[in-house]
Amino acid sequence: MEVKTQTNGLDKDQVESYMDVARENEFDAVITISNEIPPVLGTHPVDLDKRKLRAMPVYHFSWVRLISLAVASKEVHGIEDEEQAWILSELIRYLEHENSGALEFEDMGSSWTAVTDAVRTGIVRRGDGDVADVAAKFDGLVRYMALKLGQKLRVDVEPMLSQRERANPNVRTEALARELAEDHTMSAKIRIPGTAADLEFRCDMRARRIHVFSKVPASGHARNETRVNWLLRPLAETSGDVIIEAHAARRQHAATIAEFREDPKDALPEAFPEIKSFTVSRVYDLGMSRRTSAKTSFINSVIAAVDDFYINLLQPQKVWTRPAPRYKPISRSGQEEETYSSEEISGAGAHESDTMEGEV
Repeated sequence: MEVKTQTNGLDKDQVESYMDVARENEFDAVITISNEIPPVLGTHPVDLDKRKLRAMPVYHFSWVRLISLAVASKEVHGIEDEEQAWILSELIRYLEHENSGALEFEDMGSSWTAVTDAVRTGIVRRGDGDVADVAAKFDGLVRYMALKLGQKLRVDVEPMLSQRERANPNVRTEALARELAEDHTMSAKIRIPGTAADLEFRCDMRARRIHVFSKVPASGHARNETRVNWLLRPLAETSGDVIIEAHAARRQHAATIAEFREDPKDALPEAFPEIKSFTVSRVYDLGMSRRTSAKTSFINSVIAAVDDFYINLLQPQKVWTRPAPRYKPISRSGQEEETYSSEEISGAGAHESDTMEGEV
């Protein structure tokens, strides 16, 4: 096992020499622990020799992932043994202390300034090594943010990646580098179990804005106005600068949340088709400083925007489920009798008993 703390990174030659020793001594695996966060869970932050990996597997854990696993074991799954629970609590307390060396994600790397300068001039080259470094660092930030959010919510929050990206992290890095070069943006999507939709965000490096949004399925109500009201009902009245975009077949229409709240019918164009889904979005200021210690930190602004959007806009949303079908008894004459609600049906026995007692 090779362990690094603080800003110390893993060394390729050192890890590979340990792999040779482990193979010679017939060990099962090599484990590395550091503050480096790989873009894809299960991959290694260091580009190790593939031939050596076939003979000796290497598993990597970031400190933040270990802390998240420890918290989940203690508070979600529970530890029955009191002594083990106490030891785990002490480990968590130690790792979360600022002097432990298990650092927060606090720096976007040495290539950050060169890339932000290139964005300012409008000349960002996809094949530039600095661009690839920033893209990889951004992916590390996304995974760090997912781990920290999952730690707070007590669920496994995961970045959403394609099958190719999971199999080869370089595919994801190349896609981000291309996006950064062509659009001056970097985007990501995370999945939070139990929510109505995935949370997505796009960092516009040139405009210095972060656009956070979720595409929420519309309810199954018959009228568009009712579908809008279902979406807006759980959202706080103070959600001022939120934009709602209604999606229908081959049509969409966007308006502020205030316009939809005032009158959903007036906010939608006349004869607007049946709404299938909504995109709920909010734009936040994006800091451009490299480190978290700066007032306009890129890392802090991204984390704050995602947390705010989740708490105020995504968390309150509920997945709509179709209500149970209405019970319609058939009379002996073949005519449909009155429709009864489930509450009326559940109370029917008591009413019938009262009536029979009165008759007796």
